[in-house]
Amino acid sequence: MKFGYARVSTAKQDLTRQIASLENAGCDEVYCDIQSGKNMKRAELQKILSKIRGNDTFVVTDIDRLGRNFTEVTELYTKLKDMKVNIAVINQELLNHNVNDRKDEIVNVVVIPLLIYLAERERSILIERINDGIKNMPQKFGKRYSRKTGNVIGRPVKVLNLSKEEQDMLKRVRKKEISVKSFCRFMQISRSSYYKYYRNSYPD
Repeated sequence: MKFGYARVSTAKQDLTRQIASLENAGCDEVYCDIQSGKNMKRAELQKILSKIRGNDTFVVTDIDRLGRNFTEVTELYTKLKDMKVNIAVINQELLNHNVNDRKDEIVNVVVIPLLIYLAERERSILIERINDGIKNMPQKFGKRYSRKTGNVIGRPVKVLNLSKEEQDMLKRVRKKEISVKSFCRFMQISRSSYYKYYRNSYPD
C-alpha cells in the first residue's frame, strides 16, 4: 500500500496542494497533521506508523514534511528504512528509497543533509522578510498600516492625550528640569505607563 503524509505547522496554512499531489501519486490513504514538525508524536503520523508494513510505501511531497531539522528528518527516515518501507519524496525524487536498491544509501547520505539545510535556511529567510516587512510598514497615529490593504497591523501604539500645559511639562521632563516622578504624580499615572507611552507622545 501507499500511505501519503501531509503536514503543516498551523491551521492558517493550506494542506490542499499536498493532498492533491499525494492523491495524484496514487496513495491509497492520505493522513494529515496540523502540528509543528518539532513534535514527533503527531497523531496522524503515528497512525501511519502503526499500519504501515514492509514493502509498503510512505509518500511525502517534500523531505521537510518529515520534520523541521536534520535530526528529526533523519530519525523518521531511518525508522521507515529499518521497517523495510519504501520512501517516495514527490518533489525530490533523488531522496526516494527503494528497499531493494542499495545505491540509495550512498545518495541519501550526501543529499539529505544538504536539502534539509536549504529548507531550514529558506524558512529563516522568510521569517526575516516578514519581520522586516512589519517593521517597515508606514505608521499613522501610532498604528502600523499595510501598504497593500491599508489595514491596521498589530496593536496600535497608545498616544498620551496631553493638554498644552501637560505637553510643556513633558518637555521639561525631557530636558530634566523636573523629575519623572513629579510628572507621573501630576498626571496620576504610573512610571511604567510613562515609559511605555512617553516616546510616542509629542516628539521634539
